[in-house]
Amino acid sequence: MNVENLDAIVDGEVLTNQLLNNERNDAIAASILESTIENPREWINQKESDPSDSMNETNETIQQPSDIVCENDVTVTSCEMCQNYELNLTKMQDEERNLKEQLSAAQHLVNRYQQELSGERLYRKEMETKTTTLCADNEKEVNIAKIENENCAKQLTIVDERFNFLSDL
Repeated sequence: MNVENLDAIVDGEVLTNQLLNNERNDAIAASILESTIENPREWINQKESDPSDSMNETNETIQQPSDIVCENDVTVTSCEMCQNYELNLTKMQDEERNLKEQLSAAQHLVNRYQQELSGERLYRKEMETKTTTLCADNEKEVNIAKIENENCAKQLTIVDERFNFLSDL
C-alpha cells in the first residue's frame, strides 16, 4: 500500500491529505487537494512533531490511523456543501428571476397607468375646452334671446297700448 502526502498551506497551517495510490488517479487526487484548500476544516492539520506519531526502528515517522483522511468522507462533505451551495444558488436565481418578472410586470403596469393618465389628462383638457366654448356660445344665445324677449315685450306693450286706445274709442 503506497501512501502519497499532498500538502496545502492555508493561513500558515499545513493541511495534509494522505491518498492511497492504488484506487485513485491523478485527477481525483488533484480534485481532493483543491477541496482541501477550499475546505481546510475538513482535513487534518499536520504538525511538524506530533506526539501521536510513532517512530519505527529507522527513525521514520509512522502515521497513526487518525491522520489518514478517507476520500469518501471528504467527498461526501464536499458534495453536501456543493449540493447546499447549488440549492442555495438555485433558490437565489429563482428568487432573482421572480423579482425580475415582478419588476417587469410592475414597470409595464406603471407605463400603462402613465399612458392612461396622460390620455385622461388630454381628455379632460379637451372636455374643459369644449365646455368653455359651449358655455360662451350658450351665454351669447341667452343674451340674444333676452334682447329679443325685451324687444317682444316692448312691441307687446305698444300693441296693448294701441288695443286699449282703440277699445276706448
